Amino acid sequence: MNQFTQACVSPVATDRGRPTTVQQSRPRRRYMNRLFRMAVATLGGVTFAGAALADDGVFAQPESFGAQLLPPPPPPAQDPAQAATVQRLDQAEREDSGRGLQFVWLTPEVGFQWASFGLLSNSDLLDGDVVPDSALGLVLGGGVGARLLYFTAGARFRYGLLDDLHLWTLDLEVALRVPKGRLEPYAFVAAGYARGANFKAQDAVEALGDSTGDLTLGGIDARLGGGVDYFVTPVFSVGGRLEADLLFLSRDAVLESETGQDSVYAKDGSGIGLSAAGFVDLGLHF
Repeated sequence: MNQFTQACVSPVATDRGRPTTVQQSRPRRRYMNRLFRMAVATLGGVTFAGAALADDGVFAQPESFGAQLLPPPPPPAQDPAQAATVQRLDQAEREDSGRGLQFVWLTPEVGFQWASFGLLSNSDLLDGDVVPDSALGLVLGGGVGARLLYFTAGARFRYGLLDDLHLWTLDLEVALRVPKGRLEPYAFVAAGYARGANFKAQDAVEALGDSTGDLTLGGIDARLGGGVDYFVTPVFSVGGRLEADLLFLSRDAVLESETGQDSVYAKDGSGIGLSAAGFVDLGLHF
């Protein structure tokens, strides 16, 4: 053996008697080889076990994944009062016209009116012969006022072109309104002043004696009625209304007592009458 071979094979002692680097690396290489063989054996065992479990169907995908899921739990039972409240809110949302708050209203109107001035009581108010005690005709009018939620208040003027006289009224009116989507029914009460004049029979009355003035009626008007408006837009409506009025009227004598003593118009008169009317109106609401 030559010196090079002997140096590679034979241990070389250090000054302190320890083995060289070549001698130290041999046990370390054997240890790493043993670890590698163990890892390979372990990996092979795991692979084999997984394949066996797969063959047994342990990890098999179910035919219908959804069939293995439980149905969702039913919703909790709702309190009847809460359900009724939700239903009312849904209905209100469907019926809402989107008008919002309104504060001012204005309504021109036209209609027909019938009046009987001494229907309920007639103390020489009108005789019914020379001057008819009932009349029918066209009425023009309008109202303006304010609104707070469901309540309105305002003034309304009417001028009736009746067939035997002109009758006008000026009333203060209060109404309760109930919005139903675009429809708005309402009821109202009113009271004010009424006056009848321009009788066609004025000449016939003056022919009965010496006249002291024109025949006129005046007094208190009390009104009750209702109607419904349809809101074409949030600020514009069309509607109709029906009403009845009690007329507490009186008049002064219009003839000299000496010359017209046989006529009811030579003395004062009074009466309680009734009128009924129907109107079509247009409304502006702000």
